[in-house]
Amino acid sequence: MKPVASPIKSRAELGFAALLGTVGVTVVIDAMNLHVPYQQSDGLGPKTVPYMVGALLLVCAVLLVINVLRGGSAEPDEGEDIEAGTPIDWKIVVPLGLVFIINIVFIDMLGWVISGTILFWGSVWPWAGATTSATD
Repeated sequence: MKPVASPIKSRAELGFAALLGTVGVTVVIDAMNLHVPYQQSDGLGPKTVPYMVGALLLVCAVLLVINVLRGGSAEPDEGEDIEAGTPIDWKIVVPLGLVFIINIVFIDMLGWVISGTILFWGSVWPWAGATTSATD
């Protein structure tokens, strides 16, 4: 027999749909306020992609609301074989957080190429020491 979900828990996805809708509206409004300093002869300009992303976010939000209100929900994932009380591996979490903070600080000074390289390397580095090879 399946346990019956409470109405509040079964409607929790509506909060995520509201977040998607809010971000979508924000992106569309920001796209409308973009200043294009030159004339363009084609229809594609700097506003095209933000409009598409904002519209896609709004469509996803509406579809999610419809799905939730109609009673649709995904089956819960069986998850991994880990214990519920497993502690956080701070040797991975702290370096990842520091790398993201370093990226935010240095992206304007170093540029995206160098900062992105440091971000990629720093994101992989903590994981490299945390894994064991299949032959160990």
